[in-house]
Amino acid sequence: MDDPRGYAKVYVDSSLGAEHLSMHISVIKGGMRAHDLHQHDEEEIYFILEGIAEATIDGEAFIANAGTAIFVTGDKMHAIRNYSDDTIKYQFL
Repeated sequence: MDDPRGYAKVYVDSSLGAEHLSMHISVIKGGMRAHDLHQHDEEEIYFILEGIAEATIDGEAFIANAGTAIFVTGDKMHAIRNYSDDTIKYQFL
């Protein structure tokens, strides 16, 4: 909770026995990035609940408003950041 970027509430992950699934809701403060560009084997879906996000996938940036789903294959370098000064909230699957 002391993270200056925001916070995440984890609902499902490997600590609960999930082998191929994780789910959390994240709240990211204005202008902040949830994490640096990265890649991994798993696919991901970000569903923007509130605010405006910028998703970077394989070097290309996309703006996503509330109600937008972003699908990322694990082999692509990707990251998400808050595109505005207000907080954003997104669900991660």
